Amino acid sequence: ECIAPPTQLFEGIPNIMPVVGRFADTLPAFTSDTKFVLVHLDCDWYKSYAQALAFLTSRLARRATLFVDEYQGYKGASRAIDQWIAASRGRAVMHAPEKRIEWTDEDAA
Repeated sequence: ECIAPPTQLFEGIPNIMPVVGRFADTLPAFTSDTKFVLVHLDCDWYKSYAQALAFLTSRLARRATLFVDEYQGYKGASRAIDQWIAASRGRAVMHAPEKRIEWTDEDAA
């Protein structure tokens, strides 16, 4: 249970912008040169994770960190995340207990 709406949790903190809504509706608002350093995804479903991760791939800052809420317990979410990590050519590394992904923009392969 959340104590405040997501848009109010980080009010007044520079460079933090909670975005609430469907990915298909909210992602197009970001320009192609937008870079993300810290991302928390709470998607629940395969299609939502696949869509969000595909969008983020070219927009993650070097050494970005992603937190993925449903990695353990939601098979569709886990499958989308695992597929994205496999396709990242070593740029994404999962730390499963924390549900945290570390990203580097340099190819490891």
